[in-house]
Amino acid sequence: MESKPATEGTRDPEYLLPERVKEVQRLTDQDTVIVSSMDNKRVLVPSEAFFPPSPPSHTSYAIHNLAEEWPTVMHGQYDLVHQRIAILGVGTTTTPQKAVSYLGALVAPGDWIQLGELDLRQPASGGQAIRDGWAVIRAVFKAVCTYDNIAQSIAGRLREEGFEDVQEERCEIVLGPRCKGPVVAQTSIDITLQTWGALLEVAKSLNAELEESVRENLISRLETELSQEGGSHYMLYAYGRKPL
Repeated sequence: MESKPATEGTRDPEYLLPERVKEVQRLTDQDTVIVSSMDNKRVLVPSEAFFPPSPPSHTSYAIHNLAEEWPTVMHGQYDLVHQRIAILGVGTTTTPQKAVSYLGALVAPGDWIQLGELDLRQPASGGQAIRDGWAVIRAVFKAVCTYDNIAQSIAGRLREEGFEDVQEERCEIVLGPRCKGPVVAQTSIDITLQTWGALLEVAKSLNAELEESVRENLISRLETELSQEGGSHYMLYAYGRKPL
């Protein structure tokens, strides 16, 4: 999460996954698959605010490192702070607790924060290939953060930051033929192969502990298995309200 330009096909040494330019489309497709599995809901908190389907004209975008404190002018300004599948990225430069604390500082008194991470302690559902893919993801988490239970710790971290009414909700993310319709099904296959293939390369570069049987022909095995049988894995969301 930094401002220097990147070109197609290059790898940014400050970004965990390769080809940063392609990340916008990858994350967009990932959102499509996750939201489809969540019955078109992104927000779980009991917020009555209207969320427009596309960014309004007054929306602005900025680059920020999740491992660093946010600008003071942004503190206490937001009705909802929502972050998903990102805490892994702070593992080499700060602690997850500090990252959660930095995000929590943005929430206005009386309003909400919602954080979601892959539930790596919940087994993936499917054949051997998807279970092997899940093993790769766990290995990357352990190599970067030394542990793989980030999702389970978020609710406790929010309570440590003083948030109230903290709750957890586990969501099953379905893949392949288990999806709602052929378009989302194919998108789920494509995005899983792209993401897990990249993570497999990261695992190799980090010398993560993986059995050879897990790595061998993993992506081709995944493609066959997801196309024929499908599968699923879980995300765990935690959300809470900042006291007045």
